[in-house]
Amino acid sequence: MTTLSDRLPPDRTQRWAIGSAYTAVFFSPVSISVAQASQLVMLAVAALFLYRNRGPLLRSPLPWLALFFLVYVILRGFWAAHLEMPDIAHAHWAGAREWVSAAIIPMVVFGLVLAATGDWLRHSAGLLIAWLLGFVVYLAINVSPGDFFQALQGQGRYFFEMGFRGVTLTFPAIIVGLVIFVPFLLARSASTSGKLRVQLLAGIFLLCVVLAFATAALIAIQGRAAWINTALVLLLLGVMAAWVYRKEMVFSKRTLLATAMMVVLVPAVVLVASWDTVSKRWQSPGVQSVSMLVGGDLDSLESDSATVRVAYWKFGIDAVLERPLTGYGLASPGSVRDYHGGWGAFDSDAPSLIRERGDNLHNSHIGVLFRMGLLGYVPIAIVILIALNEARLNLQSPGLPRALALFVVVFTALLGLWAMYEDFFSKFRITQLYGPIIGTMLASHFARKLRIEITTGENREHG
Repeated sequence: MTTLSDRLPPDRTQRWAIGSAYTAVFFSPVSISVAQASQLVMLAVAALFLYRNRGPLLRSPLPWLALFFLVYVILRGFWAAHLEMPDIAHAHWAGAREWVSAAIIPMVVFGLVLAATGDWLRHSAGLLIAWLLGFVVYLAINVSPGDFFQALQGQGRYFFEMGFRGVTLTFPAIIVGLVIFVPFLLARSASTSGKLRVQLLAGIFLLCVVLAFATAALIAIQGRAAWINTALVLLLLGVMAAWVYRKEMVFSKRTLLATAMMVVLVPAVVLVASWDTVSKRWQSPGVQSVSMLVGGDLDSLESDSATVRVAYWKFGIDAVLERPLTGYGLASPGSVRDYHGGWGAFDSDAPSLIRERGDNLHNSHIGVLFRMGLLGYVPIAIVILIALNEARLNLQSPGLPRALALFVVVFTALLGLWAMYEDFFSKFRITQLYGPIIGTMLASHFARKLRIEITTGENREHG
């Protein structure tokens, strides 16, 4: 397969792109300071690569969307800090600093840096492996085995150091990724022999160990929404995989049996072993509160994580409808609440369940609209749609491009579902998960623009 590195002369930019990207993703679960320093290098590499190839790359909407988002965040922060709510100017500027490095920016930067490596496909897979290795190191350092096994037995939740909100996305993403790539590697191992085959099988075994732990961790955190999301995206994955591979007999019967054992039976065994914990958590109060989102008396229900979330959603939707275009500024909702003297003073119809609670709205979609309105939300959605369209194109290519595209599509669905109940889209460890994953398809987009330009130039020379 011809890559950009075959047509573009290697230079220091490629080496810096590779080094900074791998360092950033490996250290993002382990050391935020190292990861942030690496991201500064990535930003410089992305800017240099964009400048050197500005002809074809600026014909893409992605750099312009990133620029618009960056300028809008700064201007929205300035307006809110100095003209709307000057008493909490520091909170709005803190929000602006957080959002200039979140959402569109990390996705586009990872896309540009991966394209700058000269082989976006190879290094996209490499970044996913590097991130997983970094996360395993994080687990080895921070997990307490005793407390973890007690949580599996139903003796309370297990709380990871990175926070409950982050792991409800991270572990489902790991499960989905391994369910995709373990069969892919099994198929590869079936067509190899010797030392390479042994290495692949050893790697598959280790990935299955990680899959078993991720399933156990998902149970130990006792997040009902995370359980639902994982089940839904695995169902989506099954439907998509059946459609994408419908014309191919990819696996032999032996490979199919091994795949079923590793990616179905391994999580199933962990689930059955912890079934009492799952059923107890599922029967807790609050599940019926979702029916109260439209109509119904939320205040009549017992206070529970589910009822509180639904109360926040209803309140947030009503607030967004009052200012749909620009929202209420980049300060956290908690700062806006305190500025007004409580949610009751902000909105007299606010549910009593939330009047004295919380610094976020427990929904990233509503959270973005509350802070920045449609002017901030729509550009993010457009970038993700561009990535999904690029994934659609890669689904037509067999091998690694198809497997990677399938993962990006299913992960994006998972991200959208997770965002329905968590308002942490701008937090660093979350951006360092969706940034490189969605960035892989943006890298494909940039690489395609460059290939078109290079091919057109070569045709002109020979014409």
